[in-house]
Amino acid sequence: MKMDKEPLKPAQLKPEDILKGRELPASMTPKRKRPIGVLVSFVLLAVLPGLLAIYYFAAVASDRYAAGAGFSVRSMEQQGGLDVLGGLTGMAASGSTMADTYVVISFLTSRSLVEKLEADVGLRALYASDLADPIYRIDPAISIEGLVDHWERRITVNHDTSSGIVEFEIDAYTAEDAKVLADRVLFYVAQLVNELSEKARGDALFSARNEAERAEEKLAELMLKLQSFRSTNGDIDPASTAGAHVELIAALEGELASVNARIDVALRDMNENAPSVLRLKSQADALQAQIDARNNLNSGALDIRSRVLSEYETLQVEKTFAQQAYASAMTSLETARMNADARQRYLATFDAPFLPQEAIYPQRVMNSILFCIGFMVLWAISTLLFYTVRDHVQ
Repeated sequence: MKMDKEPLKPAQLKPEDILKGRELPASMTPKRKRPIGVLVSFVLLAVLPGLLAIYYFAAVASDRYAAGAGFSVRSMEQQGGLDVLGGLTGMAASGSTMADTYVVISFLTSRSLVEKLEADVGLRALYASDLADPIYRIDPAISIEGLVDHWERRITVNHDTSSGIVEFEIDAYTAEDAKVLADRVLFYVAQLVNELSEKARGDALFSARNEAERAEEKLAELMLKLQSFRSTNGDIDPASTAGAHVELIAALEGELASVNARIDVALRDMNENAPSVLRLKSQADALQAQIDARNNLNSGALDIRSRVLSEYETLQVEKTFAQQAYASAMTSLETARMNADARQRYLATFDAPFLPQEAIYPQRVMNSILFCIGFMVLWAISTLLFYTVRDHVQ
């Protein structure tokens, strides 16, 4: 028994007829459209842009030579533990070489460096050269802000936080220009590190140097006071003068006692009118007269001598303290100077700039492939989104 193949009308169509293989009406048969729109979109979004990218990298893009250097910021002081911790946490301690390294990295793409290079080698003219292709060539009258943006695309900086090593690479349209730029950048980086080192050293010595200067000024002031005091009173050392007066009177009194003892001995064997006794008495009277004169002189100027001696001793005490303070300040200054010298920074260059032998940019084959793949992915995503939206609307 053969299955009935006669087409049915829509009104006559039943579910079991579909199971039996009966033909559907022409009005209910889905129509298949040719993917003309898909092909057109593929050509416009993937093929043509890909061909343009291939043409640009093969025939238009300019050769670019690259030169660079590698260095690290080091310190005389051993701060390895702090620097490693700063590299792992991303937070550099103040005064560590890691902090200085971040300063140098920022400097490599800063306006300050661009202005130095512009004044030194003519950065605008170098990147506005006819050797540059239309896409990379800049306007010779570009603003400094635009030049900084372009410089950021011309320099590549890599930083290893665990070791503190910094490497940079600069591209230019001739090997000589790339070498010159790398040399000048490394020179300015070394100059910056030296300035940072000197500033850190000056900050470390600032307090100790000020203290030493104050102590020196105080000591000089007291020395001037002592000089003025001696000139006014006509006595270099009042304490020594007073001591000399006391010693002189004591010596006279001792000599008088000796003469009186000799008189007593002589009177045992001779009378008072004996020539030797009279001579001894005359000597004793002279000594007593000197002692009385000295005592009268000292008693008349006792208040003045006491005041002068008190003022002099006060100045001497202040001088002693000032000398001790000055010696302590100088010791602190020397210690601070040694510590500052130990914390000095320097640039350790392990990879000096070189003259490139061949242009490594642009990477024509790799860039062409990446652009083609990118355009195809863009087309696929666009097509998928288009049909998804269309089906949702219908």
